[in-house]
Amino acid sequence: MKLFLTLTLVENNLDIKPKAGDAPDSYVPFDLDNFSDSLVVATALKAIEQSDVVHVQIEAKEGVKLGGVLKVFNLLLKFKGDVSVHFNGSHRQIENMTKRFPKS
Repeated sequence: MKLFLTLTLVENNLDIKPKAGDAPDSYVPFDLDNFSDSLVVATALKAIEQSDVVHVQIEAKEGVKLGGVLKVFNLLLKFKGDVSVHFNGSHRQIENMTKRFPKS
């Protein structure tokens, strides 16, 4: 499976706008944010584990807490399949973690 994972990190959960519609036709879309509950995070982790290819689209603002997104990054760092990352915004911790992945 090819997964198109959109991670949004914002200060206020009212600022979140779904992005799953941006996924290419050959990918399964999944949106996650730093306010997502444990069930959504667990579902994202399961989707990553079942994927061969993961494209991660990240939008972040500096200083916001990662929430469950940190669990996603920890799994992606161990992921054996292909991972590509597109990062838009500024967040020092995210920037450091994404250096380990190919840019798209």
